[in-house]
Amino acid sequence: GDQTPLSFSFDGGEGLDGLAFETANDVEWTIGAPDAGVATDGFVSLSFDNVETLTGAANNNDTFTLDASGALSGGIDGGDGGFDTLVIDGQRESVTYLPEDPNSGSFLIDGTELRFSGLEPVYLTNTASTITIDMQTLLPGTQSASLDLDPGGFDFIIDGPGLESLSFDAPTDSLS
Repeated sequence: GDQTPLSFSFDGGEGLDGLAFETANDVEWTIGAPDAGVATDGFVSLSFDNVETLTGAANNNDTFTLDASGALSGGIDGGDGGFDTLVIDGQRESVTYLPEDPNSGSFLIDGTELRFSGLEPVYLTNTASTITIDMQTLLPGTQSASLDLDPGGFDFIIDGPGLESLSFDAPTDSLS
């Protein structure tokens, strides 16, 4: 029959704290409040508060979903290998993508920074008013990208040698 997942909670308290979920199973991370949320692999459910950095397990598929009221002051590391994704969910006014290399960089989401590393694709699931991709943070020679129609269900995908692919629907105001 169905098994009830084990439930744990972790409160990082004061200071800078990180949380790693070491499992061979795929993990769904939901950041639903500032430095707080829940992670589950179907067998273990872990709620967390006052945790600034999240790290996924190696060689699995982690999905990190940033809800509209979520924020993570330290950042996200998908872990080595696997296929790890970031989903920026909820209506946004302004999203700026600052890629550093093909697997890391940061986003400024309505003025709040979210750093990431070890990820593969990134998805903006709701329309933003303004989307900006700032390629100046990339090394010379990798500062090119292509904007194409997205075959995966979004309007567009931007990808290039120096940045993580970003799939998104057309912004309501501007794309630069």
